[in-house]
Amino acid sequence: MSKPPGSSLPPKKPRQIRTELDRLLMDEGTVNMLCDPSSAANGQNHNTKKAKLEALNLKRLQVISTVRNRSGDSVKKLREKKKPEAKISRRRSEESSLSNGSSQKGPPGLWFKGRRASLLATLKEDRVGGEDGNGKKVEFIGVQKRILTTVTQDGLGHVTITFQPNGRCTIDLKTLRDLTNTLETLGSDPVVNVILISSSGSKFCNGIDLRELIGGSDKKKIAEEIAEAINKYLATLSSLPKLTIISLHSSVSNLFVTSLPLFDLVYASDKSTFRCNYLNLNQVPEGGPLLCESLGRTAFNNLVLSGRVLTASEAKESGLVTEVLWPARFQEEVVIRVRNFLKSKSSSLPATKSMLPRLACLSDRNLEEGKKNLVDSWMSEDFQLAAKRFVNSREVPF
Repeated sequence: MSKPPGSSLPPKKPRQIRTELDRLLMDEGTVNMLCDPSSAANGQNHNTKKAKLEALNLKRLQVISTVRNRSGDSVKKLREKKKPEAKISRRRSEESSLSNGSSQKGPPGLWFKGRRASLLATLKEDRVGGEDGNGKKVEFIGVQKRILTTVTQDGLGHVTITFQPNGRCTIDLKTLRDLTNTLETLGSDPVVNVILISSSGSKFCNGIDLRELIGGSDKKKIAEEIAEAINKYLATLSSLPKLTIISLHSSVSNLFVTSLPLFDLVYASDKSTFRCNYLNLNQVPEGGPLLCESLGRTAFNNLVLSGRVLTASEAKESGLVTEVLWPARFQEEVVIRVRNFLKSKSSSLPATKSMLPRLACLSDRNLEEGKKNLVDSWMSEDFQLAAKRFVNSREVPF
């Protein structure tokens, strides 16, 4: 019904803000627990319902007054009182190199991307230098340009191949030599029981850096040095007496695909892919006979001749991968498995590995023949043109 013109609306009552304390004390059961209004507790006899309600309301007001007086703060102050926010801090040792801040005190020139930085971050709470949370010493073996090596007191030798952000994730001659020397050092170290290899790049590795093979006046000499470094890497990897594990994420190409049969255990993320891009480069594969002898002609044809990109599951079926792990928990699952091997400390492992027959393709004669074939293919005009096209392209060719 509309108001007659000229009539004024009654003023609105201010809205009463009720606190949690008010709501709690409005509950009859709460008031009964705080102060029983029954006749037995109060020494009075309320015969009517109205008298009982009046007594209950009186007790309610008494309880409110008592609680507020004891608190010493008004309801408004109680509402404004806030607990200090808990700050989450991450402790790092002073020598930690996994800090991405400008105050990094670890080795210079290292860059780690996201949580793929290093599995040691999960194993040892981001402590590469000094002591871990359990008081175990973690020491540097060495930092050689792009190879970060750490050894823990419980026997883990962790090798991380580091790459620059947004790079092509390829490995040059110096890095390959450093990697081989590091594996030799860890293989002869009596403290090390397990060797773990990982990568910090957005991709695990895209193989050899092609820029070294197409630039400079003395290309043949560099090609021979790279081929010799590849042979030494394969021979060293096959002769390691320690348990050798590699953890693979994202894409893996060329050399690190053909050398996978030489690792004892290969853990791959479900998002990993495997590819040998040799036909597009017009070159013979590095370690091609090793891949064919270890996995058979079918896997060799799928990877090298057909140029197929294998998923992690297909790579496992082919024998390249030991176990496929879920990407969201990839690091955690690898850490669990590495810790189990570290706890076992089996002294029979070197003797067990020595029982494996040496692959015929890794004989000195076959390695020398493979080196000659590699150099010849790298020096061919077809390879030079294809490699220049890949290097000058904006997109990563792998």
